[in-house]
Amino acid sequence: MTLVILTSGIDLSVGSLLALTGAVAASIVGVEVNALVAVAAALALGAAIGAVTGVIVAKGRVQAFIATLVMMLLLRGVTMVYTDGSPVNTGFTDNADLFGWFGIGRPLGVPTPVWIMAIVFIAAWYMLASHPSGTLYLRAGR
Repeated sequence: MTLVILTSGIDLSVGSLLALTGAVAASIVGVEVNALVAVAAALALGAAIGAVTGVIVAKGRVQAFIATLVMMLLLRGVTMVYTDGSPVNTGFTDNADLFGWFGIGRPLGVPTPVWIMAIVFIAAWYMLASHPSGTLYLRAGR
């Protein structure tokens, strides 16, 4: 969201996108597919939907507020239909335990989400500070 705000944009659909991709990942784990494949599929789905929203804003010249508001409502509806309005059960398998590690694991005593956040932060900092496209990105917001 920080990168979106840097360019004077807004994305209201983030929460609904998280709900849909989380439900998809959990349902994939529930059918005994490797948790890493489920997470990769959820990330790919999220990136694809984000790209669609980006194209609507950039090429369709629709205000980001309106486009992301509509996408938020659309994704909420899709999530309700996909889950039938019920929580997705992954079951109690070794695969589900690996999936749960992303939320409750503690490598080296530090929660997994903190490690993921640190990696994303360092990558974003590098892109904005050192990569040529980062300076262009910063200029776009000014």
